[in-house]
Amino acid sequence: MSSHPKSGNAPPRHSPKRPGPPATVALVAVCAMLCTAAVAGTGWWLTHRREPSPSAGTQVDGNINGACNVNGISNTLKCAMGPSMKNIAIRDSSDLLGLVFLGPPEELPAPPAQLAGSTCGDEALLRWFRATDGFSFYDSEKVVELTAGDPDLVTLTAASVTILAREPKTAGQLTPIQCNWGGGGVVENYNIDIDTQTRRAKVSDFYEGDEWSPDLPMRDMPPASVSLDTRAQALVALNMKSMPGHAYDAVVSLTVSMNGQTREVRIGDRTNPLRWVNSAPGDDISSDYYAISDRGTWERNWQPF
Repeated sequence: MSSHPKSGNAPPRHSPKRPGPPATVALVAVCAMLCTAAVAGTGWWLTHRREPSPSAGTQVDGNINGACNVNGISNTLKCAMGPSMKNIAIRDSSDLLGLVFLGPPEELPAPPAQLAGSTCGDEALLRWFRATDGFSFYDSEKVVELTAGDPDLVTLTAASVTILAREPKTAGQLTPIQCNWGGGGVVENYNIDIDTQTRRAKVSDFYEGDEWSPDLPMRDMPPASVSLDTRAQALVALNMKSMPGHAYDAVVSLTVSMNGQTREVRIGDRTNPLRWVNSAPGDDISSDYYAISDRGTWERNWQPF
């Protein structure tokens, strides 16, 4: 996975999922209402009220779910916030093109028959690669998906890595595997780099306002964080900064706070670690590759078209 979008025109930004425009629920009048917030039942309620006057117009009363406001005189409106949607999920990168086998092509394990002609867009193929010894990715190839609802505060506060194994590897010891022939994936909202030597993490935004800015400065994490405080969704790319010419087995730990409650999320474990290889500078490991053909066998430089 490429931590930063490729050069050229900016790709479309991942659009956070947000609610549509609120419905108009009150009459237009000559003065705005005073707002007070109060807790009612299990949700947050917003109450608008003004004392009546001799020129009071039509009165509006009612309860509405979602964002709302009211103008007028002698109107009372209770607005309930939407339900909690707090969540953190880990998924595979959508722009994965290939990986490597840590050995010669004649030692490639035979793929299951049902994976014939599969690409890296198929979850079954990715699960097989991750569960089978010998395969490593070029990076973590993992994306963190944060989700929050109207009443939520979801914050990714820290990221760290525990190295389980590190082995020197040269390009001549690697067999490149191609599993995708398309281009263009979802551009993440944020980027986190985890340094395997310093064990420190840095975070940056991919955008400055609405402008694509992949070279924004990285900030230490913590104190920097990724936070959602309204109904939205954000994608965070995880990138491993490691020694060139080495293959890694590791576990990545994320610390996330959801409405004040902290939890730790781990990616990988000692039985099924996260595996990646950092090829040495100048290594060209993409010119000659192997792929699973539509006959279910490994073929050199095979393409589906």
